[in-house]
Amino acid sequence: MIALTQDKIETWKILQSLHNVKAGGHVHFVGTIRDDQGILGLRYDCYETMALSEIKKIVEEAKRRWPVIEASVVHRIGWVPVGEEAVVVAVACAHRKEAFEACEYIIDTLKHEVPIWKMGEGAQECCAHTTSSPVLADITGVILAGGKSSRFGTNKALVPWKQHTFIEEVLHTMQSVFDRVVIVTNTPEVYQHLGVEMLKDAIPHQGPLGGIEVALRECGSSFVVACDMPLVTSEEIKSILSKRSQKSEAVIAFTR
Repeated sequence: MIALTQDKIETWKILQSLHNVKAGGHVHFVGTIRDDQGILGLRYDCYETMALSEIKKIVEEAKRRWPVIEASVVHRIGWVPVGEEAVVVAVACAHRKEAFEACEYIIDTLKHEVPIWKMGEGAQECCAHTTSSPVLADITGVILAGGKSSRFGTNKALVPWKQHTFIEEVLHTMQSVFDRVVIVTNTPEVYQHLGVEMLKDAIPHQGPLGGIEVALRECGSSFVVACDMPLVTSEEIKSILSKRSQKSEAVIAFTR
């Protein structure tokens, strides 16, 4: 049984699905929403087709590594209140050692590689249907605004766009996804009104590469966009991030 569901998970049904007379070791992991800093629950979002495909690959890999007889993974999507199950992983093997190891592998790999995002909701925010914290905290959103705009003739970041400017639109999108967003610029006074953390190039006059260098050095894992990309959406950012894996050092999006 591999599934994504908006309904409350019935753990007993998942355990029942593992029944096999050849299995002597049954292990299951239940991840529940804990009361943390006053949140009422978590909201999970995902690309269902991609998420299911990745979970199936993880289970198949577990079966390749260990003599797994039965395995089930069920993950909630949508709103999950405090105290309810968000994910259940259950494994049955002939012996307990293999069952423990396979179950641990599945849940650990799922958390790292499956494109499922969570957002916390507190009492005040929940009523307004807004999120109290962005989706990702382990990656820094980086906006490059250090160019000279020599071909454009004026600072591209400050070009009007709808009711905002290019960089304001990009910043709004990035802040909806990342917990930390920084601007890399050699003219921080220009963007002081945005109230965002700023970094300067350590190696000046190197173009975007200089900005990427300081972002990686100061922030670690980073998602980098230019200040003149107001059309980038949170869905596109999440799609790119979903391509990450433990085997990849970088993910680059391009058009053909």
